[in-house]
Amino acid sequence: PLINFVTDYPVHELVETGSALFVRGVSDRDWIYFYCPDQTEFPALIAHLKPTDKTFALVEDWMLPALSRNKSVKWQMSSMKLVMPLATALPKPAQKVKTLGVEHAEYIYAHWSYAEVTTIEYTRERLTRGLSAGIFDGESLVAWAVTHDDGALGFLTVLPAYQGRGYALDITLDLIARQRIKGIPSF
Repeated sequence: PLINFVTDYPVHELVETGSALFVRGVSDRDWIYFYCPDQTEFPALIAHLKPTDKTFALVEDWMLPALSRNKSVKWQMSSMKLVMPLATALPKPAQKVKTLGVEHAEYIYAHWSYAEVTTIEYTRERLTRGLSAGIFDGESLVAWAVTHDDGALGFLTVLPAYQGRGYALDITLDLIARQRIKGIPSF
């Protein structure tokens, strides 16, 4: 995620402490990314935080107490990252999958479960800069996914009437195949 983020967005601050990294950058908001395999190096990283810093990425559970000290947590997303090894053979999607454009932004944003924690501008930006895939029923977009600013496959949505048809799998396979062409690991 960190490599993908800094590939598309400028780094405003980079601090290296031993094997740990603190990276400040901006996509849809100001982000602080952490890479810290050694917990003893974390205090040196958070010493670089400013009082206005409020959005963090690559946060491990053990980091939360230090980051939330004297602050309230407005929103927290836990995730399990699953990575598709490059050597894994991929089947072809069963459905026709199309690349989406910025003209789909309002529709995607209106139907996305996490719209309250993002913006329409971010949705437009990701359709412009990231990879996207959609399945249509006639002229109607019924299933889609778009990569996030860190390269993660996301925005995955299948309208309720179209669930259970394998559309999410087909969209995911299409995005993984296109990430592989670009040499980007899929997660």
